[in-house]
Amino acid sequence: MTRIGPRRQMADRAGIENLLSRYTELLDGGDFEGLGALFSDGAVRITGGPHSGRHARGPIAAADLYRDIVLLDPQTGETGTRHLIGNLHIEHGKPDAEARSCFVVFQQTSELPLQPIASGRYIDRLRSSGRRWTFGERHIVCDQVGDLSAHMRGA
Repeated sequence: MTRIGPRRQMADRAGIENLLSRYTELLDGGDFEGLGALFSDGAVRITGGPHSGRHARGPIAAADLYRDIVLLDPQTGETGTRHLIGNLHIEHGKPDAEARSCFVVFQQTSELPLQPIASGRYIDRLRSSGRRWTFGERHIVCDQVGDLSAHMRGA
């Protein structure tokens, strides 16, 4: 990857962190169209867990993928989840970047007490339009799986 200056790196890091946080907000809120929009020119694929091997490219297919696998609490219309991201490592390039992070998913619904339900890694290739960052590819690696019965279809 091409080296860029520290000021640009800081601005890019903030934009990338915002993208990763926005992903979790949209997913936790059950906003599948908003989530799909983050993949306007990108793809998502899943390794591990009950939906290993699933993938989608583009905003409509990504929204449909999440809509197809993620359950919403009938009382709230939301997932009842909270995705937490940590151990973020970003390699800057121009105009792209690569990011690796770890995630833990907690869930509480009207029927399910608060508990961790999954953890794993995100391996991302990110693209910048100069104004905002989007996913070129998000690879979700689900390493540890708990009770996903209230979060995912087919779990």
